[in-house]
Amino acid sequence: MAKFSQTFLQGLLQPSYQEGLFTAARQAAQLPAQLQQQKMQGTLQSGLFQLEQKAMAGTLTPEDYQKAVTAYGQVAQASPELAGEIRSSLSRVGTAVGAQKRATDQNKVKSEVANLRQAALAVQSNKQLEPEQKRQTLAKMKIEFNKIKEANPTVDFSSFEGMFEDVVVEAAQLDRIAKEAADEEAVNNFSNQLFQINNFESLETVTQSLLKANPEYAEDIQRLSQVRQASLENSQKRERARVERQFDITGDVDDIRKEIETLPEQASDLTATIERELATAEQLQNQYRNDTGWTNEPARRRAEEAIKKAESLIDRYRLDKVQSDSRELRSIDNQLSEVARRGPEIPSESEIMDTAEAMALQSGKNYDRLSVSQQSKFYDKAREELTSRNKSLYQRDISILERRRSSITGETVEEETETPEVAPIKGMDDYDGMVQQALSRNQDPASIVESLRAIGVPTKRLVALADKYKLPLFD
Repeated sequence: MAKFSQTFLQGLLQPSYQEGLFTAARQAAQLPAQLQQQKMQGTLQSGLFQLEQKAMAGTLTPEDYQKAVTAYGQVAQASPELAGEIRSSLSRVGTAVGAQKRATDQNKVKSEVANLRQAALAVQSNKQLEPEQKRQTLAKMKIEFNKIKEANPTVDFSSFEGMFEDVVVEAAQLDRIAKEAADEEAVNNFSNQLFQINNFESLETVTQSLLKANPEYAEDIQRLSQVRQASLENSQKRERARVERQFDITGDVDDIRKEIETLPEQASDLTATIERELATAEQLQNQYRNDTGWTNEPARRRAEEAIKKAESLIDRYRLDKVQSDSRELRSIDNQLSEVARRGPEIPSESEIMDTAEAMALQSGKNYDRLSVSQQSKFYDKAREELTSRNKSLYQRDISILERRRSSITGETVEEETETPEVAPIKGMDDYDGMVQQALSRNQDPASIVESLRAIGVPTKRLVALADKYKLPLFD
């Protein structure tokens, strides 16, 4: 087909242009035959080509398509010799427009379901609603979702399956994140308040006040207060010893250096900063102190300020470590609560079926060709093994979380045992073993391939198995 101007296509879909086209069609019969065919065919091919281009680009609406059908129908009536070309082109355009409309309709339906999911999440996250109200509302939304599915049997809703269950989990996760953020902010405020205190009496007063106002954070407040109390005791002890030594700071420097030796490697930047403060104090003492004492009082005060700065850096680190541990403990406790609430995972129907088919193949049998009673035996065995595996996974998760918690608190886990191992389900991934077992029982090679496909063996692995064991991969 020849190349044509875009002016024709732009005008074709305008009523005024269609009217002009109809007039041209009526007048065509009055032209000499050869001229009539040349003009009509050139205009026709230009319009059809650009109409197809617009349809392929997805910019031709169903309404514009119907207008074009009407316009070209007039042309076909006026020039029957061009009717075949018109019908062929309009058929292609109609197919493209139909596909575009179906895609648009599906996207519209999916958008409706996505909005339903967002509404469900909003309901589940609403703090003003009681649990029973949330449950009833979600139940109504499930009914609405099923109505949408029934009304649109050709739409693929697989990405939305289980969305209401996911919404409950997602809302719980969002709640947990918000709670952890609020907890983090609260503990940080407690830490900052206690860090500003420089005497035991004020520390006790503020600690009791915080405990009374925030009983839910009692453990965090007490640990922060204990760290701050230990810091004040160390600082006062060093200060008394310094006075007894006539303000010789050597003992302070040695004591603080022993403390920073206990800091982890991750705190290397902090250690370097503290060392610079200690070096400043030592330099000042070497320059302005002799056997009889300090010769420059401002220099002595600067040296003591450097010592206090070093102490302050260590104190801040220890308080931050308490915050970090508290944050980790809260996260672990939330995870423990979530795991306990959820319990062992219940095997899905598809997972049980896949496992049953794999077990059958491992025994050299094709699950689909077994009797109902034989299928039932494999099905029950698969469900039993999956349930047992999920219970082991559940216990393992609990055990790991409890040990993480005890590593922070120093508590001893009751009945401490090794983390339970989760044994793999026999036959689920041993595809080579499946094929070998099946061949040893003289199972039909084509049936083996059929079973491998049924249990979802990846295509790449299936091709490798077919090549290795000479299986008929293609009919």
